[in-house]
Amino acid sequence: MSEPARLVALTDTGPDGTGRVGAKAARLGVLLAEGFPVPPGVCVPTDVYDEVVGPVVERTRRELGLTGEESPEDAERLAARVRAAVQDVELPPALAAELAAADADLDAGHGVVVRSSGTAEDAEGASWAGQYSTTLRAAGAEEVLAAVRDCWASLWSPAAVAYRAGREAPGRMAVLVQRMVEARAAGVMFVPVAADGTVVVEAVRGTGERLVDGTATPEHHELVPGAPPGPGGPVLDAGDLAELTALGGRVRDAVVGGQDVEWALEGRQLHLLQARPITADIPVARAGRWESPVEGAAWARTSICDSWLPEPLSPLFATTLFPALVDRWTANWAGAGDNPLVPRPMHGTVEGYAYLRIDFPLNRHPWLTVKLIHSFFRFHLSPVERRWRVDLLPHHRCRVAELSELDLTARSPAALLELVDELTELSARYWAIIGGLAWYWSVGEWVLARAFPDARVWSMRGADPDPPTYTSLLQGRDSLAHQAECALHDLAAGHPEDLEPGLQEYRRRFGHLIYHLDIAEPTPAEDLAAVREAIGAYRDGLTGDPRERREGLERRGREVLGSAHRALRQ
Repeated sequence: MSEPARLVALTDTGPDGTGRVGAKAARLGVLLAEGFPVPPGVCVPTDVYDEVVGPVVERTRRELGLTGEESPEDAERLAARVRAAVQDVELPPALAAELAAADADLDAGHGVVVRSSGTAEDAEGASWAGQYSTTLRAAGAEEVLAAVRDCWASLWSPAAVAYRAGREAPGRMAVLVQRMVEARAAGVMFVPVAADGTVVVEAVRGTGERLVDGTATPEHHELVPGAPPGPGGPVLDAGDLAELTALGGRVRDAVVGGQDVEWALEGRQLHLLQARPITADIPVARAGRWESPVEGAAWARTSICDSWLPEPLSPLFATTLFPALVDRWTANWAGAGDNPLVPRPMHGTVEGYAYLRIDFPLNRHPWLTVKLIHSFFRFHLSPVERRWRVDLLPHHRCRVAELSELDLTARSPAALLELVDELTELSARYWAIIGGLAWYWSVGEWVLARAFPDARVWSMRGADPDPPTYTSLLQGRDSLAHQAECALHDLAAGHPEDLEPGLQEYRRRFGHLIYHLDIAEPTPAEDLAAVREAIGAYRDGLTGDPRERREGLERRGREVLGSAHRALRQ
């Protein structure tokens, strides 16, 4: 006689199934049954958690001698031990076989997504967003089983335990396994209670995890029901916005009340990934006001602000590393003390963009002004490059390597904050020195621009009516960025079976590359969505061979250099 099925199909969860499958799965099941475009899936119910993880918890309590009310230290020790034990727990063979069969049925070539559906999750009093584990593109039975264990273990993470402690929430979890949506765009949509209220849509390219966890700056839209949605933007066009507005209204009517909706677009197909009650007012942005954050101050987007921080800053970066970096950079040439010539604060944001102060009261303190100018040039004309290469860079690499080996899951929130402070200071010191090196680049480029023949010289020599500029001499150089492009081109031209191993090697070699200083912008090591998009462009012929492009730029640079020599000699 065969054992009864343990998994619950998403269509069978029902409106009263929260206690068994969690609020998230129960709500999605209701919406799927009513015809909403929810990806199909199955749920590992809470009674399986009780059966598999419950004994682990009780055994760990006994081993630690915990019989009564737990102190915060006891709760932390218990959570760490349970979390580690759950990662290795054996699942019942029948359940493992069911999950393997479900994975085979749901995987449409992009794996499955495995995420939590806690019994207290997505409730009206607290959303629990981001507290528990989510695994994207789990491929094969072993990865799915490991992802289920990760979900259970995340119930015992320090953050989840602390969040749960203040809310008397039950410590049980269901796990949801769904078909993975290979999204071209994804995001969130805030649907107000009132049918005529403003719908707020935020979107990013690829999957929506970077938006939900705050590591990407989204494209923002505010939509008024009944009004045209507007032209859209790079991520969403007008048709996408209209479809999202309609979906939001239908969800609000189906579940009654304002909703925080997660969605994804796969081609032109819109998918509903999650809907939970709104726990706060809908954030409708005010009109832009380009006003100084300090009365009477003068600001400029200069130095690191225009080249390294071209987009609005994330709140995380604007309040942590950005001020630390500017303060450390300022201390390099103005001293660490309270210099009356240096306006405070030196940094600020206007409509999210990074700015530096330029209202130095130089006329008030002539002698201090002379000393400040001397200090500025003494720092920038010192062997900054040798200091960076010999002292700072080896220490920076060594410490980052040491920190990357730490088991963060075993550390308390206070210990994690100490690590964040250390990394902030480490990064601020590093980029402050790089800022000093950038002065050499800027001055060198300025000198080159002045020495290069201008349009008048080219015209006098009867040269091309559209003369080249000095920037032609700077193109076509080898760099890590170019090598990364070549690696992606090779992956695109290779065998499909070699793609995933190749991506892991790419992540190892080039995962640290950044094109934006904001730490909320993910690196390739953290998110390969942009990398996969680039590979697709190579495969579709939308982007040419980077080696041929570099060779052409290098050849053009040699030709321009020769022409410039001849023009100056004549």
